[in-house]
Amino acid sequence: MSENGKGEPPELNLDSLAQKRVSKSKTPRFVFKTRRYTLRKELPYKLFRDLEIETRKEADTRDIALLDSILRALLGEEQYNAFIDADPSLDDINALFDNLGPQYGIKVGES
Repeated sequence: MSENGKGEPPELNLDSLAQKRVSKSKTPRFVFKTRRYTLRKELPYKLFRDLEIETRKEADTRDIALLDSILRALLGEEQYNAFIDADPSLDDINALFDNLGPQYGIKVGES
């Protein structure tokens, strides 16, 4: 019998699961041209929904527009603008995703 005594499965509490998952992960940070940037701990699903991508695996992360959208979502507008104003190269962006992307389940790779 379940917790509710009615033979129904227990209610899934996504808030609790998310809190546990996020509390276990470290806040990703990086430094570029002496400025420290702090990223979100999780990549928002809304990003993929808005881009009409069903799963992260379907996303072609070689697409510059997608990389830009991911950076904007992770950094927020203020940090994103400061980072772009610092004029990172494509190699800088690739290095960022190579090192921090696995935390979000994304990898910049060749198709």
